[in-house]
Amino acid sequence: LSLSGAYVDRNGKPLSQPPAANDQTAGLRPATVEAPGIGWFAAGQLFVWLNERVVARANNASPTSKTQYTLEPDHILAVERVEFDSGKLAGGTQRLEAWVREGARPARMAAVDPFGPSRPATGPRDWLTDSGRGGEQKFDVRGEVVNMYLGRDADELWAEEVDITGRVNVTQIGGTQPEQRPLQINGEELKLRGLAENAVQAIVVGQPASISAQGLELMGAAVQMDQAQNLAWINGGGQITLAAEVLAANSFNRSPAGPTSTPTPLENMPPATLRWTGEMVFDGATLRCEQFVQVDGTHQLKDGTIAQMSMIGDVAEATLVRPIDFRNPDVRGRSDLLTVSISGQNKLVQMVNRTFDTAGNQQSFEQLHSRRLTLNKQSGEFDAAGPGWVSTIRYLSDPLQKRSAGAAPVAASPYLQSKLTYLRVDYQRAIIGNYFQRQVEFLDGVVALSGPVRGWDDVVQADRLERLRDDEKRLTCDRLTVAEMNDGHNRWMELSAAGNAHADGRTRMGYFTAASHRMSYTQAKDLLVLESNGRDDAKLTRQLAVGSPESTVTARKIEFRPKTNELNMDGIGSINLSDLPKFPRR
Repeated sequence: LSLSGAYVDRNGKPLSQPPAANDQTAGLRPATVEAPGIGWFAAGQLFVWLNERVVARANNASPTSKTQYTLEPDHILAVERVEFDSGKLAGGTQRLEAWVREGARPARMAAVDPFGPSRPATGPRDWLTDSGRGGEQKFDVRGEVVNMYLGRDADELWAEEVDITGRVNVTQIGGTQPEQRPLQINGEELKLRGLAENAVQAIVVGQPASISAQGLELMGAAVQMDQAQNLAWINGGGQITLAAEVLAANSFNRSPAGPTSTPTPLENMPPATLRWTGEMVFDGATLRCEQFVQVDGTHQLKDGTIAQMSMIGDVAEATLVRPIDFRNPDVRGRSDLLTVSISGQNKLVQMVNRTFDTAGNQQSFEQLHSRRLTLNKQSGEFDAAGPGWVSTIRYLSDPLQKRSAGAAPVAASPYLQSKLTYLRVDYQRAIIGNYFQRQVEFLDGVVALSGPVRGWDDVVQADRLERLRDDEKRLTCDRLTVAEMNDGHNRWMELSAAGNAHADGRTRMGYFTAASHRMSYTQAKDLLVLESNGRDDAKLTRQLAVGSPESTVTARKIEFRPKTNELNMDGIGSINLSDLPKFPRR
């Protein structure tokens, strides 16, 4: 056992006696206590309570030899500018008390069930093995008051528990690379247990309290963690954030052909967040949260487009590509979301997505309502359970409108020269699609409405032919595929319908009604193609106004351009020319 400390002058030399009260030139060298196994403690004031202990005699010692004693610390109180390093714990505080308790090293603590016996156990975690979970842990501990409990037997001394109050900051010491993210705990009150078993149980309280690792941060009024089970949980509302630099490295920067070679940097991007009001449990690979769940994220696509997405539901589950080991989080690199699934119990899931170009101009506005929505952020695949609906409003340039040779470049934004286009699709069974490939398929009971709109809050509402406005269309079918095409300069929609396809439309040339087994529409060419199933011919009816004379044609295949009224047919079945209206040519 070593004890030291002294009053010193301004040059650091010890004084022979305490200085006068008004002596401004004197100072206090930190008092220090150091002992084998216990480490060292230094502070402005240090109080040590010692126990006298008999040293065991050697077997060959003389019976008349004197009994030998040793002094061992029993209780340490340190105040003012406290610094310490005691094996697994190091750090600083304004007040520290440490107690030494005699007894055998405790057995591993019992597993904790975060939500009681009614909660189902987490799934298998084959990636988590004791052989790969590293060696001894050490923590840097900071707070206003630290209470430490040390255990001791005849051979060794060890840290067992620590309680911290006031501006708590605990960081796992380890990791040599700048990008490594060790375990970190922040709050106002913290209890650490299980230090002796190298498998910590922690509960931190604050406004908010937080536990973070690998760029993933869990926040709530009280956050709990069990390293032995690799579990973290929050009983009550809370939030999870995923650092923006994690998003910069993940597959949001993928194209349909695969990942980009160099991810686009996301400067000043807000973190992705997941909020809830009920409860959350996280086993390092999968997290689940309940009750009014909201997921918000901002990401950047390969072409530089910025997308802001928000989802609201009742229950959310997410999985990580690289699971987090709370005992050794730095060895696995940063976390990265693989899938996100959100479902509605009392109401439909709601998703809103807005995209912006690099100048900040809004490009699109999408909404989705469904019973459940699942996204795979690595592959871009997603699916949703019906019944539900999807709508999109976006600027779409017409690639057929080319600038004449020698014409000067147009200085104004292309968005000011093109219309906003609206599409809404209602479905009964499901949606299957791929975000990166910009393609989605709707199944069963499909009803689609499309047309130009004047603003981001405008809609197309026609439910029958006579209510259609100019350039509006209505489609029903059993299955519908919608794809956004892009040639690098322009974007357009392509729709493909199958099974009892029926379409109504209105243009300046009049009204039309189409029916066929298969039907497709290419927006860039304004081309509607109708195809029969081999038994029933495709059918197209045209009229100048609802209730006016009609012209009807049937054929195996019909190609029709609504805006110009151009018509091509293959395998004509019949054509009614008796009431053929004289459509105006413009």
